[in-house]
Amino acid sequence: MSIDTGRDRTLWIGSYTGEMGQGEGVSRLPPGASAPEPVDLDVPSPSWLVDVGTGVLAVSEADPGLVTRVGDDGESGAGQPTGSGWPCHAAVLSPTLLAVAHYGPGTVTALGLDDGRPGEVVTTIDLSGRPLGPQADRQDGSHPHQVVFDETTDELLVPDLGADVVHRIPVRGNEIGPPERDAVTMPPGFGPRHLVLTGDLMVVVGELSSELWVGRRDDGSPSGWSAVGTTSTLLHPFDPVGSSDPDVGNLPSAIRLEGDVIALGNRGADRVSLLRLDHATGTLSPITEVPAHGEWPRDLFLDGDDVWVACERAHRVTRVRWRGAQAGTLIGAWPAGSPTALLLR
Repeated sequence: MSIDTGRDRTLWIGSYTGEMGQGEGVSRLPPGASAPEPVDLDVPSPSWLVDVGTGVLAVSEADPGLVTRVGDDGESGAGQPTGSGWPCHAAVLSPTLLAVAHYGPGTVTALGLDDGRPGEVVTTIDLSGRPLGPQADRQDGSHPHQVVFDETTDELLVPDLGADVVHRIPVRGNEIGPPERDAVTMPPGFGPRHLVLTGDLMVVVGELSSELWVGRRDDGSPSGWSAVGTTSTLLHPFDPVGSSDPDVGNLPSAIRLEGDVIALGNRGADRVSLLRLDHATGTLSPITEVPAHGEWPRDLFLDGDDVWVACERAHRVTRVRWRGAQAGTLIGAWPAGSPTALLLR
């Protein structure tokens, strides 16, 4: 099936490989293509992709961890060690600095960058040692799941699924940390996974509670943030018995923001929820909830009236209409083994 994004952009796909999945490393789906084309089959289990202008950085969820630059021309360099194991997310902090979150050991590292190419590790921050959340099976240690640069405060915000906090790590030139300010505390058992920033608001996804937490900047608070409220990630009733994985019920995944529209995936319920964020009040209101048209929506990307969805366990990428009279309609589906990350660029 051919595609037309309407924006002349290519969809890049990262997929679990080897023992972790059935994917082919990094692939891409250019406008008009009938199937994804492999770009680099040697990148192991790239579970996050970062745009660096002339290509992407693929974060390999492996031990030891690796980050690999894959150029638009298809050329790849050797994977650069991230300094710890099981990395799951990365973010460019400046043209010369990259931050990487490591879910397993509870560390965040900073690597040098040179023209989009990763260099040596310059800083390692160990986030272990904090009190943990109440869900012992998932909150058995510090589990940083994402790194987001807050340009307003020159801080790295790190949601920690194990400790129910968002860490605040200072960024100083070509180094990071260690943390000096109070972390932003989430409700017990919340399990913060990903977040988005917009203006003076932060929206955090709770993987373990299936909730969204909204906070506002507050200079009078020790953490720099005050809670506005929480709401469910699911807009319609859901019976965990009907989950595609009844043992876990529903586990929210990625969150994306475009304007005032928030989209997030719900694994198990296998739905995509869309909500509107009121920037003045910090409140979230439901827009619609559409099927992912595949099991385990691990990542997603908004594209006008549509949303691209990486359906990890269905081994395909779907494009679903979320706005207008055709909301919920499957616009297209393309085979992709164990897709975990999407980047439209």
